[in-house]
Amino acid sequence: MDIPDTTPPNGPLGYTHTETRTGPPLDYVAEKLRASILSLHSLYSLTMKDIPDDLPCPKRFQTDYPNYNPKHDSVLSTCQIAFRYAVTSYLALNNLLALTHDQNIFKKLLEMPRKDFDRWIDRIESEGSVT
Repeated sequence: MDIPDTTPPNGPLGYTHTETRTGPPLDYVAEKLRASILSLHSLYSLTMKDIPDDLPCPKRFQTDYPNYNPKHDSVLSTCQIAFRYAVTSYLALNNLLALTHDQNIFKKLLEMPRKDFDRWIDRIESEGSVT
């Protein structure tokens, strides 16, 4: 039931669908997804710190893609995409999908120090509802 002058948990345009399911409890799924998100956040941070920006371009890219940067175009971009999908899924699972309406949220989250990111994801877990 919609309550006038309020925003549904998944935002005004949020996707909702009632379904019956069998399988692992959704809180188990949320726990595994959270662990994946934390690992992706660590991967991004460690890549930014530990991998030099001037890695040589693989020979297979040198002719067709002279500006190819292995750190950014291979590792970081793939990590950012995986992080975006995982966070979107986690927020949807917790009925907080409306947070993704700010398209800069993913960049902000990846750039957060781990301690701040841990607090953010703890808040999602405490304020959200896995249903």
